[in-house]
Amino acid sequence: MKIKYLFVLVVVFLFFKTNAQNLRGTILDKSTQETIPFATIQYGKNNGVISNIEGKFSIDTTRTRNIDSLKISSMGFKTFSLALVDFRDNDSIYLTPAINELSEVFLRDDSFTARELIDLFIKKKDSNYVTDASQLQVFQRTEYQTKFKDYGFELTKANYIKKSTRKEINRDLEETSKTVIGSNTTYFRERLVDVYLNEKDSLKIIPQKAIKIVSSDADQDIEEIQTKAFKKIFEKLENSNSFKVRTFIITVEDSLDLSKINKQLEKRVDSTKTKNIRNSYKSFLPQLNFKTGLFEPLSEVDDYSFKIEDVTSFNGEMVYIINFEPDRNRAKYRGKLYITAENYSIVKFQRQLVEGKSEQKLNLKFLFGVKFDSYRNNLEMMYFKNAEGKYYPKYIKQTDGQYFYVDRKFIFKENEDNRRERMKFKLNILAEVNNFTSDEFFIISENKINKNQFDGIKENEGIIIKEFDRYPSSFWKNYNVIEATDKLKNYE
Repeated sequence: MKIKYLFVLVVVFLFFKTNAQNLRGTILDKSTQETIPFATIQYGKNNGVISNIEGKFSIDTTRTRNIDSLKISSMGFKTFSLALVDFRDNDSIYLTPAINELSEVFLRDDSFTARELIDLFIKKKDSNYVTDASQLQVFQRTEYQTKFKDYGFELTKANYIKKSTRKEINRDLEETSKTVIGSNTTYFRERLVDVYLNEKDSLKIIPQKAIKIVSSDADQDIEEIQTKAFKKIFEKLENSNSFKVRTFIITVEDSLDLSKINKQLEKRVDSTKTKNIRNSYKSFLPQLNFKTGLFEPLSEVDDYSFKIEDVTSFNGEMVYIINFEPDRNRAKYRGKLYITAENYSIVKFQRQLVEGKSEQKLNLKFLFGVKFDSYRNNLEMMYFKNAEGKYYPKYIKQTDGQYFYVDRKFIFKENEDNRRERMKFKLNILAEVNNFTSDEFFIISENKINKNQFDGIKENEGIIIKEFDRYPSSFWKNYNVIEATDKLKNYE
């Protein structure tokens, strides 16, 4: 009996690691010693992560086996394999650049133009990419940066409070503005979400975990500052009746209840609502598999010029590198497409706004005191093959930059039939802001589901966001998420 148990223990030891942990490492270019961002690290069956912008990665070894291997690949480098038992925590892994033997093949076989390759991609996309119902586990990391160039509130008139009270409110608002103008704020959010995709754009969302990393210095939290500013105004002006709100000749609100606003401004537990995540994901996730259409430049190919720049290798496949840039004035992006020679699938996509172009733009500064410019919109995507040989998005990074200016006067009039008794006040709002947002999405796993499974999914209302003033390094233990950057780890 003892021999039998001993045999079982030996088998368990041989196949599974005895101590579950997260192992970390760094991917580097052997020839230049530079780190390699967004390299893919695969191990076991359908397990894998991607190195972050610093070339660093972390893998969960909870259910790995000692016979498993690490397979590391990156565009333009030779694939490298290593036995998992030979990998130690904080090891560095060096990739060798692929000798461009494929260039000779490319020079001998130049039968395709860049445009023809794109046409072949469009023709075959429905059979090359996952379009059936599927379940994705998505890890999202977002960095927010805000710089206030100018900021201020002024209560210019209020016929039902004392003049001294109005001056007191304005003094408090001025002090608040001084702490904001010129300030730079940064905070981070991370969340884990199960996403269920059905046909076309139908999806369901179940948030699992979420955190916010924000400085403990309240003066650096712009959301908190704005909340305090509004509370200073509305708690002194609260009235049992509702107000009509107008700016210029535009009615903003017919029946605004100030007492309800004050309750909404009370300190509440931060949470993430399922419907909000669903709406944000619905606008882009189905499109990544080209199910609901194409995005620029693929949707407007006649507006762009395409040129085959080179060929490279990725996971043993020959890949065409295609440059694109505007060919007409209305086109606004430049970038690269990486298309496989075997089945004409896009496995990598990079796009950024051309200098001087905007994603959206509005300038009514002198007429209405409003200006908006979405001056940055960069997108990068990578695709993996699943067990059935179809591609799905594995990693997406989108960075956006916006400038916003508003200088408006808002008039609040009480909904009172007697005009002599009607209360009113005027509020000037000034804000000039630069916002920067960086979103990273990492698809931890992708699994096929059927319609009955999709129909049986019940969404929850949302979850509470846990807040930290420093990055909790152990929070994502046992999850294959993107390794935190040094900037995030050192944030405080």
